[in-house]
Amino acid sequence: MKVISVTKNMDLANVSLSGCVMKCGYCMHSRQDRKDMTLESIVHEVCGPAVRRVYIGGMEPLVHQKELPVLIHTLKQRGLEITLKTSGHDPAFLLQLLPSIDRLVFEVKAPLDDVKVWTRLSGHDEAWTMRYLEDLKRSLEMAKGKHVRIMTRAIPGFISDEIVERLGAQLAPYAQEALLTQFLGNRMNDYPWNGINDASPPEEEMMRYGEALSRHIPQVRVTGSGFERSFRR
Repeated sequence: MKVISVTKNMDLANVSLSGCVMKCGYCMHSRQDRKDMTLESIVHEVCGPAVRRVYIGGMEPLVHQKELPVLIHTLKQRGLEITLKTSGHDPAFLLQLLPSIDRLVFEVKAPLDDVKVWTRLSGHDEAWTMRYLEDLKRSLEMAKGKHVRIMTRAIPGFISDEIVERLGAQLAPYAQEALLTQFLGNRMNDYPWNGINDASPPEEEMMRYGEALSRHIPQVRVTGSGFERSFRR
């Protein structure tokens, strides 16, 4: 498998996989070094006496259709709790994995009905984006009953009070928690894009968005350069 990194912190192991269906111009992961690792070597690095949970993320884990089911099954056999991040682009494959997944993280870039914004952010054409959004909606529906976290980047020019309200209302039926991140607030995740070179929006604006999102989703965490805050409904 193409792997960006395998890290451990206390009881949590993080497996960051390479490969994605998106072409986001601001993605730092696509610019990071990656290495080939066998399933056996990944499991060996992940498992340890302190590890109880595994987060499988990075770019889009579901592109690893041959190896991912085996990796997840092996980790579950070791008694580990599995959290899987996805863009929701492949509901059929996700359905196969759901019985072994404890928690899901969906990266949602914009309201589910905003084709133009999704087209701009994903790097694809409008026809691809429309098909993708239907797949994402199917994936979200299938995930009902699982613990779901939504991840959203607040990118200037693509975020506003009205957009946050729409996003929260649309995702409320699916999500138990949300993570709202300031664009370029973490240079390990974001790359300067669209003329934006500094961490933004400002902290005050981010907190306003977080509070608005918490009116729809029970737990919201807002992070950025030098700040972090949680909101609970």
